[in-house]
Formats: sequence, C-alpha cells, structure tokens
Amino acid sequence: MIKGVCILMTKKIKKDLMLCFTPLQAFTLGRIIEEEGLAKENIDFFFFSSNRTPLIDHEFAELKVNGGRSYLFSRKPELWDVIKLKMLFVGKSYRDIYLANANSTLVNYVLSFCRFDNIKTFDDGVINVNSPLFYTREYKDDNAIGITIAKKLFKRKYTPRHIIESAVRHYTILKHNEDVNVKCDLTYISLFGQQKHTGHALNKKDECNVFIGSKFNEILKGDDELSLLKEMVVFKFKCDIKYLLDNLGQCIYLPHPRERDSDFLKEYRKESNEISEKVIFKLTREYHKINVYGFSSTCQFNLACNDNIHCIVLDSQFLRDDIRLSSHYLINDGADIINIDQPWAGSVTNKLNLPV
Repeated sequence: MIKGVCILMTKKIKKDLMLCFTPLQAFTLGRIIEEEGLAKENIDFFFFSSNRTPLIDHEFAELKVNGGRSYLFSRKPELWDVIKLKMLFVGKSYRDIYLANANSTLVNYVLSFCRFDNIKTFDDGVINVNSPLFYTREYKDDNAIGITIAKKLFKRKYTPRHIIESAVRHYTILKHNEDVNVKCDLTYISLFGQQKHTGHALNKKDECNVFIGSKFNEILKGDDELSLLKEMVVFKFKCDIKYLLDNLGQCIYLPHPRERDSDFLKEYRKESNEISEKVIFKLTREYHKINVYGFSSTCQFNLACNDNIHCIVLDSQFLRDDIRLSSHYLINDGADIINIDQPWAGSVTNKLNLPV
C-alpha cells in the first residue's frame, strides 16, 4: 500500500502550455491564470513575436514572472527555428494548451509535435475565432521562408477549423458574444473591470481624448495589403484622423504596437512599454473623463464598461465587414459612432461637443 502511494506521489504532474503572439494575449493569459487559479509553476509559455520592442519585452518579462519555462520565438522563423520547435515539443505531454491563433502554422506544428489532453482557446482582440472570415484568412506570418520550407518537410495534423472545433472551452472578452465559431463552453473574462481612482480628485483635469491606433492596411477591405487603392484609403484615413485630433484639444495618440509610421500624429504620440488599456487607466488618475476613439479597437471593448471612460467608434465603408459588425457591440454598451467618410458636419461635432 505504501509503495503504491509513493508511486502516485512521484508521478509527474502534467503542465499546461500557453501560446501567445501579442502583448494583449500575454495579458489575457495572465487574467485566465488569476480567474482559474492555475498553478504558475506548472505552466510553460511560448511568446511568438514579430519583433523586439519595449512593449514586447515588458509583457514577456511579466510572463516569466508568472511561472514555468518561458520562450521567445520569432513569428517569421527560419527553418532551424521550426526544427528547434520540434526538438522542444516531441515527446512532451501537456494537460491543457491555451491558444488564440489557431490559423497559425506555428501553432499547428506545436500541436502536431506534442501530446495533450485539451485545447482551450481565447479571443485575440475582438475578431479572431469570432470572425466569419477566420477559417479563410491566411495567417499573415505564414509567408515566411522558414514556414514555406517547413510545410514541405513536416506534416501538420490539424486545420484551423479542426483546432477550434476540438476546443473544450473558449474565453471571450465580449459580453454580447453571439456570433462565434466555437461550439464549446464560453467563459466571459473581464480584462479590465470597473475601477475608479478617487484619490486626489480635486487635482484632476476635466477630460482627455485618446486615439487608439490600428494597422490600417489590415482593417480595410481587400486581400492585398499593399494595393494602390488601400494606400489611398489609408492616406485619407490619416488626414481625417489628423483633422479630428486637431479639433479635439487635449489629445493623446497611442500607436498600434506594429505601427511603422513614426511621423503619423507625432505631436500627439505617447510611447509606452505597457498595453494601451494600462496607459488609459493611469490617465483616469489625472482626468475625470477619458474619451477613447478607435476603429472598434479591442482596447475600447476592454474599457467600455467603466463610468469615467467613454468610447467613440470611428466607422467607414472601407472597413472590413467583421470590424463594422463589432462596432454594434460597443454601441450597445453606450458608445457613440462617427462615420469618417462624411465631412465634419455641425450635427456630428455638436453631438460630441467638438468645435465646428
């Protein structure tokens, strides 16, 4: 009997594996760990990053604090990197694997190389597995040379649809999450709930306007990100946004983590090694009200339910249909909407108390 107990005690506990591709995903995984009470020392983290930035380094450092082994891999790997993945995962056995980018070839290889009991998915922003285009859109990093060669050498066991339909649980950041591709149990997770900063209220300024940046080529209709038409629309967007911000008064621009145009809104730009949500929460200590402008940004969804934060959605006929659909969720939570295709008419500016 004692021998049997010793065998059970020495039996290795299966770890969980968490895969992330963005700073927001890293933060989301941290919230899942908190909500589910997971043992941090029993978790392995893999952060697939397109480039090293202060924001990436900050969130990766947070992951390393959270628990077990932590690895930083390139999202556009060389062939040797894919081979290294195979060497790391072959023979490994995990309990649960958490992922958002089911259409990534790298994720597919991780699942193909190792063994596991369950797949658990979570939202990557407001679209991802909630988008009807999810199964058909090619993952943007899969055109890397290393991935192209690896596809000819290593067999993949899964398709994005197979991965999603195999999930036993999906964590969503959308309260009104009705149109999802997953068929498993849904768990709502609040990344930023109701939080108020009451200290030093007398020293607070009235309000501040914040514009959340987007990768314009990725949110517009059309498959070719470098098409002339898209470039023309992006130029128009930037002119419209510049006009808006110039008329807002106190304003801050938080660029998208992959923004490359360092001159765009340079006079309003605020650089930070934290995700936009954290930056805005710190601003609530200085201002009574924060107006958050964006193209149905995930940041807006995460902040929409806070009393001293008001969201304004920017809309356009040139936006992808799934992004325009997402704006309705924000409107249901009290957000206003502006169509930037139209001139800044008095009715619109008056509604938002903007100067005409």
